[in-house]
Amino acid sequence: MQNPNELNNDGILFAQKGNYKKAISCFKKAIEIKNDNPIFWLNLGITYRDFNKIDLAIEATLQAHKLDLQNHEIANTLVQLFINNSELERATDLCQKILAADDKNSKTWNLLGIIYFKSELYSKAQNCFETALTIDAFFSDALFNLRDTYFELGDEEKAIETLEKGLSETGD
Repeated sequence: MQNPNELNNDGILFAQKGNYKKAISCFKKAIEIKNDNPIFWLNLGITYRDFNKIDLAIEATLQAHKLDLQNHEIANTLVQLFINNSELERATDLCQKILAADDKNSKTWNLLGIIYFKSELYSKAQNCFETALTIDAFFSDALFNLRDTYFELGDEEKAIETLEKGLSETGD
C-alpha cells in the first residue's frame, strides 16, 4: 500500500510544476487511504482552485474545514474561494465565525475588508483594513487594499500617503 504522506508530497510537487491532473490523482489516492486528514483535503482544494475548478475546490476545502474547524489557514482559504465564486454572504459568515474565535487574525480582517469593498461598503472595508494593519503593520495586501479604499472614498491624500507608506515598507 502506498504511503499517504508520500502521495501528498508528490501531489504538491506535481502541482508546483503545473501538472494538476497528476497532483489531483495523488491527493485523491492519499485521501482514499486516510480520508480524515484535513491537509490532504486542503491541498486537493488548492489544486482544484489553481486548475480553475472552483466548485470542486470549495467542496474539498469544505471537507478540510469540517475536519479541522480550528485551522484558520483552511478557513481563510475557504473564504477566498467563496469570494472568488461571488458567494459573499457565505464568505462574510465564515469571516465572522473566525473573528469570533480569534479577533487578532489580520488575514481574516483583510478578507472581510475585501468582501465589503466588493459590496461597495467602503467605510466598513476601511475599518477592516485598518484593523488588519493594527494587528500586522507590515501586511502589504491590507495596506494596498486600504489605499484603494481611500481612493474609492475620495480621500486621495490618504490614498497617496498609504501608497508611499506601502512603497517604503516593501522597499520599492
